[in-house]
Amino acid sequence: MEKNETNNNHIENQQLEKDGVDEIKSYEYYEKELERVMTELEDGNLDTLDKLIENFEYGTKMIEKCEQILKKAELRIHKISKKD
Repeated sequence: MEKNETNNNHIENQQLEKDGVDEIKSYEYYEKELERVMTELEDGNLDTLDKLIENFEYGTKMIEKCEQILKKAELRIHKISKKD
């Protein structure tokens, strides 16, 4: 791995950590959180508009986290494929 590439990965990892993304928790953790939030939203058990909006916002953040992790995985796979 080139030095610039290593530095970019380090910066990406720092940003993920800053955003509260623990790569060990990974995609599966955030996907389950999203499913939980979606169930709460669909069940209609949220008694206030504020709770509904909070859950919607949290679900949106979970989608963003999943997309970040998937994008990083896609880049890794692309790099691996180029080596072969």
